[in-house]
Amino acid sequence: MPTSTSDSSPERLSTNVPGSPLPKTVVCFSGSRDYYQLARALQEAGLLEKLVTDLYLDLPNLPMGNAIGRRYPKLLARSCPGISRDQVVTPMRATLQTILMKKGFASNERQTRLDQSIGRCARKLAWQTQTALFSYSYYAGSAFLPGRQRPPLRFLFQLHPHPAVVRELLQEEMRRAPRFAASLKWEHEIGSPEKHFQSLCAEPQLANGWVVASSFTARTLADRGIPRDQIHVVPYGVDTRDFPCRDSAPREEEPFRVIWIGSMTQRKGLSYFLEAVGSLPQENLEVLICGYHAVDRAVIENYGIRSVRVFRALPTAELTKILRSCDLFVLPSLAEGFGHVILESMSSGVPVLTTASTCAADIMEDRVHGFIAPIRDASAIAGRITWGREHRSELHRMGLAAAAQARNFTWERFRKGIVTAYERMVQSHVSDGKPPAEDPQAPKGVVQ
Repeated sequence: MPTSTSDSSPERLSTNVPGSPLPKTVVCFSGSRDYYQLARALQEAGLLEKLVTDLYLDLPNLPMGNAIGRRYPKLLARSCPGISRDQVVTPMRATLQTILMKKGFASNERQTRLDQSIGRCARKLAWQTQTALFSYSYYAGSAFLPGRQRPPLRFLFQLHPHPAVVRELLQEEMRRAPRFAASLKWEHEIGSPEKHFQSLCAEPQLANGWVVASSFTARTLADRGIPRDQIHVVPYGVDTRDFPCRDSAPREEEPFRVIWIGSMTQRKGLSYFLEAVGSLPQENLEVLICGYHAVDRAVIENYGIRSVRVFRALPTAELTKILRSCDLFVLPSLAEGFGHVILESMSSGVPVLTTASTCAADIMEDRVHGFIAPIRDASAIAGRITWGREHRSELHRMGLAAAAQARNFTWERFRKGIVTAYERMVQSHVSDGKPPAEDPQAPKGVVQ
């Protein structure tokens, strides 16, 4: 195969795995996305070349690491069992941007620079090592652009539904619920600079392999031109040790408790939730709202909700204790890439009321493990809550069924699904030892 003037293009991708037809891959993202489970999956299969990220500490293997972890427990999240520090690349620019953001200098521009530096580093590394590149969304805009050193195999883990689909939903929502418009302006599909937004929209088209966590996200990609039969749906897992099933039903003499967990924004369907519970008889009804962002209590009280408690940024142990005391978890989201709290609530033995614009279709059955309602339908939410109040024992049994169902969705299952998806994506491009087709937008000799 001919070479370009600036880079060598491999005759074929290097497998780097004795006896395996599969190439290794560089994985890139910032933070501790999905608890590093995607990178861990590939590492366990012998397919991880490098993880490119902003900060990776591996405290258990550092001098005084355990003591540091006890004092600053959040730092423990910045590593993963099985991925050693020498398998991780942390670009200096990305690490610097992360530190500045943690020190109170956060901005959309700084976050974008962080994401771009990770994407560029991963791109160069994948080219140098002749491996595939598996990027989370946000980083793929830089990692997958046509041109010099473009990796031939570009696989995207799409975190959220397609940005253009979400923007249309949220713009409609701003017209429907103007009093909540301010919360929607924080969403990156609305508040991002247009150039950055267009970059996010282009990411799926720049990839040639796609993995998502929900069928809803897959549908939004298909709506924007990605072949649906080439999108791999791999639902997330849940750690049941953190979200154990409750061991008793709520007591009949206690109020019927409905809980909301998540960002207190209209993207999560907040006004429809408040409208629904406000329309119900308020006797023996208690509403708990747990999450982030401020919500004006006057707004809540305007809906006629008599008994409501608002909690912000609770530790996981305290949050799960409150969750297990509730009859029903409600999250009527307009658009979720997955909605991990849905699976966590199911694991805790609490039935879920959510929408089809989440992971619901992939992990639960309507009226067996909870309820799946249409988006923007306060009356449907109210009707299902009313049924639960009238059939409290049956609702509890529904929660137990949800807990049993959630135990099918382990992180081990997720990791196996990632490896299977990776194998199929590679095989769809590299068969019979042939490299992928040449990219007409790339320099001569660079394959797509």
